[in-house]
Amino acid sequence: MSRYFAALSFTEDPFDQWRAAEVGAVVVIGENGRPFWRFDSKEQYQRYMMLNAKRKEFEERRRAVGQGS
Repeated sequence: MSRYFAALSFTEDPFDQWRAAEVGAVVVIGENGRPFWRFDSKEQYQRYMMLNAKRKEFEERRRAVGQGS
């Protein structure tokens, strides 16, 4: 089994999925059959967490696109 820095539960939240994709996190299926995000480095995990500051901007853009703007 490969080693990794951190893991977080997978979510269906589009913002969380965007953040994970931005930093290169990998979706892994655990032994229990549940998916989780795998972060291979401290830097990758920290960047994922720092991107949380963009949540409001992300949600505003989603609403604007949903309104046909």
